Amino acid sequence: MTDNTDRPIIFPLSNPGSKAEATPQQVYKVTQGRGIVATGSPFPPFTYAGKKRTIGQGNNFFIFPGVGLGAIISKAQYISDEVFTQSAYALADCTPDTLISKGTIFPHITNIRKISEQIAWVTANQIAQEQQSPEYSIMDIRSRMWKPRYHPIVKNTR
Repeated sequence: MTDNTDRPIIFPLSNPGSKAEATPQQVYKVTQGRGIVATGSPFPPFTYAGKKRTIGQGNNFFIFPGVGLGAIISKAQYISDEVFTQSAYALADCTPDTLISKGTIFPHITNIRKISEQIAWVTANQIAQEQQSPEYSIMDIRSRMWKPRYHPIVKNTR
C-alpha cells in the first residue's frame, strides 16, 4: 500500500483484537509511521518514533444511534446514501485536531452523546432537505434524546 500512496488507510476491523488482521504497531512499522489506522477492537496506546500513539476504534456506535434518532425525529420515508455521507462528515468534525495530530482519527467514546446529537441533527436536516419536511434545531434533537436513569439498588432485608 505504501508503494501507491503516502498515507495508506488501513483499518484492521476484525473482532476480537486477537483476530485482527494487523495490530496498530505492525501497521506503523510496515508503513514507517505513515499509515492512517483505526481498529475494530480497542488497542492500548503505544510509542512509535518517540511519540505516543492512541489508535481510535472504528465502530458503528459512532454513526447508527445518531442516524436512527435523526430518522425517527424527522419521520423519514427513507434514508439516502447522502445521509450517511453527511453523517461521516459530522463525525469527522467531532474529532479534535489534537487527536488527529496524534494519529487518532475518531473522537473519544466519552463524547458519544455529543457525537450522537450532532449526527442526529445532521441526519434530520439532510432528510428535511431531501424530503421537504421541517428542519430541526440542535435543541430539538437534544430534547428528544433518551436519558438513562437508574433506580437505586435497595437491599432486601427479608
